[in-house]
Amino acid sequence: MRFLLFLTIILSSCTYDEIDLCSTQEPSFSECVKPIIEQNCVTCHRNNSQNGLLQTYEEIKPYMDNGKLLDRIQRDANAVGVMPPSGQKLSNNEIQILKTWYENGTPNN
Repeated sequence: MRFLLFLTIILSSCTYDEIDLCSTQEPSFSECVKPIIEQNCVTCHRNNSQNGLLQTYEEIKPYMDNGKLLDRIQRDANAVGVMPPSGQKLSNNEIQILKTWYENGTPNN
């Protein structure tokens, strides 16, 4: 009986949000990186954009490899060329996810 009560308390105190898969040392492209890019970048970087395309892995990877994407998202909100240009900088957590993905070799996972 005590075990059942203990188990009920433990399971009810945990939620999916507390287990953030993207905060690991191996964030995946499909689960972690792509949603960040879609939410913050694709509005301007899609279809026939002359600013560069950031809709697929094949389009995103070159901008990670040459350092331009990380450079732009880490600039001060008032700096020239900061992305996104709305002034709403990515969160530190989102930036860290992208940096970790880059440091892991930008895998298509």
